Amino acid sequence: MVMQGNVRLEDHRNRDVRFELLRILAMFLIVLCHLVAHSGWHLEELPGWKGTVFMAVDNYAGQTGVALFLLISGYFLVKKQFSWWRIARTMIQTWCYSAVLALLMYVVSEFTPYFQWIAGSFSNGAIAHSLVLLLLPTLNGEYWFITAYVLTLLISPFLNMVLRSASRKQLLALIGFLAFLSVMPYISFHPEGPHDAFYWTPLTYALTLYIVGGWIRLYGFGAVRIRVWHLVAYAIVSFVVLVCLLQLWRSQSYVSLFFVWNPKRIYGSFPILPVLLSAGMVGFVAGSGANSISSADGAKGRMIASAASAMFGVYLIHQHALMSSAVWYFADKATVHTSMSIISLAGLFVATLLIMFMALTAASLLFDRLITYPVQALVRRLIERMSHAGKSL
Repeated sequence: MVMQGNVRLEDHRNRDVRFELLRILAMFLIVLCHLVAHSGWHLEELPGWKGTVFMAVDNYAGQTGVALFLLISGYFLVKKQFSWWRIARTMIQTWCYSAVLALLMYVVSEFTPYFQWIAGSFSNGAIAHSLVLLLLPTLNGEYWFITAYVLTLLISPFLNMVLRSASRKQLLALIGFLAFLSVMPYISFHPEGPHDAFYWTPLTYALTLYIVGGWIRLYGFGAVRIRVWHLVAYAIVSFVVLVCLLQLWRSQSYVSLFFVWNPKRIYGSFPILPVLLSAGMVGFVAGSGANSISSADGAKGRMIASAASAMFGVYLIHQHALMSSAVWYFADKATVHTSMSIISLAGLFVATLLIMFMALTAASLLFDRLITYPVQALVRRLIERMSHAGKSL
C-alpha cells in the first residue's frame, strides 16, 4: 500500500528505497500539519498574515503528505493483480489500533486523573455509538483517509482497466476533469460552503490521486526531466499563492463572502497546488534510477525499511478518536512557553515535531510486532483453513 506500514519487515525485500523514503517524508508532513493545528500556541489563530501563513503550512503540508501516499498507491498498484488480502490486511490493522487504543485510553481515564472526559464516551447514553465508531473504524470513517483508501482499493480493478486501456491523452482529459472538480466548489454557490460540496469528497480526492499515480507509472512526464530546483521553485511559488488565497478568504473579502468561502472548511484548501507538487516528487523519484532495499543492504537499508513500515501506524495512533487527545495534550505541554524568543520558540517547535515523530514511529513498530502482525497472521490462517475446508466439501 502507499501507506504500507502493515507489511512485515521481511516483506520489504526488494522494495525501492526511494519510495520508502518518500513514504516517511509524507507521514512527517502529515504530523507537521497536525502539530501546527493542535499545538499550544494556536498558530492558525494569530492575527493577520502570521495566522494565514501557519494555516497554509497546515494545509499544504497535510495535503502533500496525503497526496504522496495515494499517488504511490496508484503508481504501484496499477501493475499489480487485485488482492482481497491487501484490503483485509489494512482493515485488520486499522481495527487493532482502533480497538486496543480505545481500551487503553478507557483504562487511563478510569484509573488516572488524566483525560477524564473519555469516560463520557463509554457512559450508558454514548457507549453504543462509541463502540460502533471504534470497533468498525473503516466503515464509519473514524479515519477518513483509511475509509477513502479502502474504497479506492475496492474500485482499483476498474480504475486499472481504464488506466491500461485509455490513451495518454484520454487519461489527461480525465485527470483534467477531476482537477476541475477540485476547483469547482470555489466558484459555485453551495449553502454550506465548499467543504461540503457533494462533487468533491474524500473519495473523489482519493480516486483522482490513484489515477494520477497510475498515469505517472504508465506514461511518466515524457521528455520532461524533473529536477530538484523545479520542485523547490514550484513549492515556494505555489505556497505563496496558497497564502494569498487563504488571506483573501480569511479577510472576508467581497469575493469570499459572495461564494460563501470559509478557509477552515475548504477541503484541502485548493488541493490542486500540493497535488501538483506531490506528482512532481513522485515523477522525480521514479526517474532517478532504481535502488532497492534488501536484507543485504546493511543497517541503513533495514532502518529505512523498518521506519517506512511504521508510517501507517503513526497515522492510526495520532489520529485515533481518543488517543489523539493524549498526543496533543503532551504536545500542548511541550510548546506553551510564550516568554521565549522567536528563535527559541522555533527550535522548540522543531524539537517537539522530531521527538513526536520518532516516538510515534517507535510506538507503531512495537504495536505492530506485538499485536498487529500476530492478529493478521491468525486471520490469514483462519481464512486459509476455511478455504481448504470449502474445497474439500
